[in-house]
Amino acid sequence: MRQDQASARMENENSPVGLVDLRSLLMGPSLEKRAEDRECILQNQQSLSAHVRGISNVIEDTYGPSQTATVAAREVEQIADLPEGNGEAACKRAMILFALRREPEIMHAFVEHDKRLGNPKFADDMIHRVLPFVCPRFLNDSAQCPNRFVLLCLLLSEMWAGERLGNWPAL
Repeated sequence: MRQDQASARMENENSPVGLVDLRSLLMGPSLEKRAEDRECILQNQQSLSAHVRGISNVIEDTYGPSQTATVAAREVEQIADLPEGNGEAACKRAMILFALRREPEIMHAFVEHDKRLGNPKFADDMIHRVLPFVCPRFLNDSAQCPNRFVLLCLLLSEMWAGERLGNWPAL
């Protein structure tokens, strides 16, 4: 599958996917917005589900009609279908970050999407600096704490932006 096709599969005009950049998706609405409008939390949850469904679509399109791809897409759909809640949101965010690390089509789709929304550096930084450092540790712990995975990624991205992580050369 071509990367521009992946972007199209991630963004359905009938879903809230196109309205949210990666940073906003991962961090959720601001505390001020949450206090003023409880509806924004539901909108963020719907965006999370739509993005996870988009990942499922990309998996099916990328790997073709194989049993493995079908099973993987169904597993991702189950994450998208989790009910709305804090723990479930962490699982969806972790799924997005994991797919961002592992699937080149997803990487490209998020980078291009964020460029269009005016935040070109966040997704690129997450892909090339933060996730290579954090993902192996998350997988080493059997992916048991998705909320910690998401929070660590956001913390490193926000508080130590541009800092070299690990002991390999900076990009």
